[in-house]
Amino acid sequence: MASIIISADDFGKSGTANKNILELVKTGRIQRVAVLVNGILSKNEVRELSESKVKLDVHLILPGANANWVNRKIIRRSSRFLALLLSGKTALAKVEKSWQQQIEKFHQIFGRWPDGLNSHEHTHFFPPYFKVALKLKRKYQISHLRAAQKIISNGHRIGRIIKVLNGINTKKGADYEYLTSLDWIDNLDKSVSNLPKGNLEVVCHPEREQERQLLSGSVFPSPAEKS
Repeated sequence: MASIIISADDFGKSGTANKNILELVKTGRIQRVAVLVNGILSKNEVRELSESKVKLDVHLILPGANANWVNRKIIRRSSRFLALLLSGKTALAKVEKSWQQQIEKFHQIFGRWPDGLNSHEHTHFFPPYFKVALKLKRKYQISHLRAAQKIISNGHRIGRIIKVLNGINTKKGADYEYLTSLDWIDNLDKSVSNLPKGNLEVVCHPEREQERQLLSGSVFPSPAEKS
């Protein structure tokens, strides 16, 4: 039987994202939450999230990027990433400094260090940035960095790219055995029924109504329903 860890990205991106994530946290549908520390975070939302006892990660963004640069058109997404590279804003020293500041801001907001690290648009899988993330993970004694022994891409184009990069980055192993994203799954019922045995992290974006509804339903049962 697969042990499923549901990780919600983009807490702080919008009021809708925060509201939907907190709703799912309260019902036990989410086990990890990735926080955009420079996003929209009210004191009440921070308190509710802190008291929920779910794992809290820093959702890192690159220098010069922001939480709203997402575009599901792969060509546009790649173009924006390339533009950042060419601008020099993503030089490794700048990335390390920016990510370190985001980790320390998390500590200021929540009064503790994060449980894990991951990134907006999966940019930490880019091998040079993955090394930076590993360095910061060790420096701040953070227990988890999003990666896996195997990526379940379901043939999705972005998933296939992450699968290749993950293979380069994690030759010595990773915390979870499997990683996938709701972005990469076309037939969720079929995919869930064929889940591999082991720990599986499923990345989701509850700001999107379709994903919120899927997670609110019975596809991924809450811990109470499992028992």
